[in-house]
This record gives sequence, C-alpha cells and structure tokens, in this order.
Amino acid sequence: MQTLYKIGVTNLTVIKRLGSMRIYKDIHATIIQELYFENGFEALEMETKILKEFKGFLYQGDPIMKNGNSELFTIDILNLNK
Repeated sequence: MQTLYKIGVTNLTVIKRLGSMRIYKDIHATIIQELYFENGFEALEMETKILKEFKGFLYQGDPIMKNGNSELFTIDILNLNK
C-alpha cells in the first residue's frame, strides 16, 4: 500500500474534514500535525506556497477521495512524520 500525505485548509476539525472527503479506497489515515490560524487568508497563502513549491511530488494516480486529491503528495513534503 502506498503512503500518501494530505495537506489542506478547512474550517472543520480534521476528523470531520476526513469524513466529508468520501474516501473511495480502504484507507488508514493518521493525523501527523494540525496547524491553527487566526486568519484564514494566512492558511490559504501557506497552502498555495506549498502546492507551488512541491508540485513535482503531487499524487497522480487513481482517485482516492471524491475531493481533495489535488493536495495529496507522494512524500512527506513538510518532513513531519519523524
């Protein structure tokens, strides 16, 4: 089984967000880290920067989720899974 890393911005809790993604495959999810922002613009700005900087590591396979595949990475781009 391939390990993938998801980043994203949400107004929900991470658990609620994962539930809303409608994961297609039998996936085990582990939350590595959550970051909280007072300002949603700052979160979106960080996400956009990460997506640009690491676009070469974006997952390109079969759909895993109904939505959110565009923020799946094939490596731990933020080096959080230590």
